Amino acid sequence: MNKKVVRFTLILTMALLSCFYLGAAMADTLTFPADLQVIEAEAFYGDTSISDVVLSNHIVEIRSKAFANSSLTSINLPASLSFIAEDALPSPDQVRVTAHEGSYAFDWAVTHGYLLSAPVQNASQGKNREIIVSWTAVDGADTYTIYYSATSDIADAIEKTGITGNKCTIDKLQQGTTYYTWVKAVGQKGVSAASNMQSVITYPAAPTLNEPVVSGNSISFTWNAVPGASLYRLNYSTIDDFDTSTRIDNIKTTACTVEGLAYNTTYYFWPESANASGGLRKTSSVSATTGPDPAAPVQHALEVYMRQITVSWDASADAQSYRVYYGTTDDISAATEVTGIPGTSYVLKNLEAGTTYYTWVKAVTAAGVGNASNMEHVITYPSAPVLNTPVVSGNTIRLSWNDVKGADRYSIRYGTTNAFNNSNRINNIRLNSHTIEGLEFNTKYYIWMESYNESGGVKTANPIEVTTEDDALTPKQNDPKGGQKKITVSWTAVDSAESYCVYYGTTATFSAAEKISNVTGSSYTIIGLAAGTRYYTWVTAVSDGVESNQSNRKSALTLPPAASIETIDVTGNSITVTWKATTSATGYYLKYGTSSDYNAAQGTTETTAGTSCTITGLDYDTTYYVWIVTKNASGSIRSAAPKTAMTEAN
Repeated sequence: MNKKVVRFTLILTMALLSCFYLGAAMADTLTFPADLQVIEAEAFYGDTSISDVVLSNHIVEIRSKAFANSSLTSINLPASLSFIAEDALPSPDQVRVTAHEGSYAFDWAVTHGYLLSAPVQNASQGKNREIIVSWTAVDGADTYTIYYSATSDIADAIEKTGITGNKCTIDKLQQGTTYYTWVKAVGQKGVSAASNMQSVITYPAAPTLNEPVVSGNSISFTWNAVPGASLYRLNYSTIDDFDTSTRIDNIKTTACTVEGLAYNTTYYFWPESANASGGLRKTSSVSATTGPDPAAPVQHALEVYMRQITVSWDASADAQSYRVYYGTTDDISAATEVTGIPGTSYVLKNLEAGTTYYTWVKAVTAAGVGNASNMEHVITYPSAPVLNTPVVSGNTIRLSWNDVKGADRYSIRYGTTNAFNNSNRINNIRLNSHTIEGLEFNTKYYIWMESYNESGGVKTANPIEVTTEDDALTPKQNDPKGGQKKITVSWTAVDSAESYCVYYGTTATFSAAEKISNVTGSSYTIIGLAAGTRYYTWVTAVSDGVESNQSNRKSALTLPPAASIETIDVTGNSITVTWKATTSATGYYLKYGTSSDYNAAQGTTETTAGTSCTITGLDYDTTYYVWIVTKNASGSIRSAAPKTAMTEAN
């Protein structure tokens, strides 16, 4: 090409760029023509009127000082670029650059300080349900974004943004799971590329042991495989303290047998699972006891009574005598020894009440003293409680006593005669005090105390005698009378009473009773009750708006439900009647006659047991009407309608 053509082409290019620039100068963003591929050297050098530049995806080169010394503040670098001159742009402090991650332009911008460099991620650390991610700091980064996923694709990852510093803990993860992590830096220069990927596995869950299988002095365990676990460990000790345990390491299966243990010994086990990150163990132990030494005596369950224990065992071959060991701990080395026992049982006497004792037996042969039997243990009966001075208030007696060693509950027996077997009983008292309410006024009571534990109980040898007081402001209740689904309560009037309250319930507990208020007079009939049911009753007086203490407690039984005849069978001049038993019935009898008038019935046949009765000696070829009558302590009630049956012809 000759010099004139070259000169003309250069002038034309500059003219076109000048026209383009002059036209774009009126806009906020400088946008280049779509078909432009090269931005020539010094094309916008020193230009102070440009700020934002958008390059098309056809541009492949930006040459030396193309935008140098200009007022450029923002430029996109398209992925189409394959060359950018070292000095093409103003300094990184002036220009904000955007580029497609992974492109030549992106790498150039990172290398020349226009974009943040990617963090370098250190190896991640796995923990229980969490991982710890760390990385090298990036100049110009204000915060970091962490990406984590259970797959190796960052597109699947969860973001955790706004992280400061160069370490982050991600928690609430799945146990025994491999997680992949990436880090990006975030600052005024934008978002960096992702760091190198790291992966780490969280701790596996602790295994759960199945029921142990004991065989002599060996104990076998199995467990289900734990996700993410590459090995298991089993720790064991003769005391429930992990720090004292022995470890079986590197178990690759889901089963383990611990052999060579001591006979008749309880062991505690803690299972662990582990992987490359670490492991977890059960915090609570599982216990199992080895079997008896086959050469040692086999001890039976202990029999306990009061302050003594009977120890018994199976005979051992060649035994010349036996030794019994007993103590208050499960350590035979601290036990008391009894020697020279010829038989296979021995009674330990004068022991502490309410105390757990442990026992062992050894056989003595010509060869010496053998190994210990299996261990047995039992708690002796507690002592009887010692009552403090009772506190009497009207018809209530408050009792208290000191706690008894080895007792887990107490009972009170009381009555108006010195007959323990006929006394009333209050069971299952868990405290060391109790108030007996609803007693008779001005009456002497005999009171016994009992204490109990799992082995049994003991009562005081003799009762204490306590007499209740009078209380002019509290009614004295008479014996109530039970009727058909009702009870009539009566009491002695209180002079100052404006009204009375009647209480009733199916238990002897006053606090659980139903209350009827504003009762006048000195009697009241409670209706709508259940048939054949015992009800307990109390009465209080209301004087000047204040309710008195509760009266003496009484009880009555409502009449039983009426029975109904199920079958009537006729044989000659006899009729056999059957019926269903009813609640609270103490007996039944039949009324029968030749008319439907109950009052004209000809006779009765009584029965106090069973649910059938045969009436004999009737007239032949005659229709009879039969009623069944049910009775209890409160009275009797008959069936609503009779059944009929006709005797056979003679």
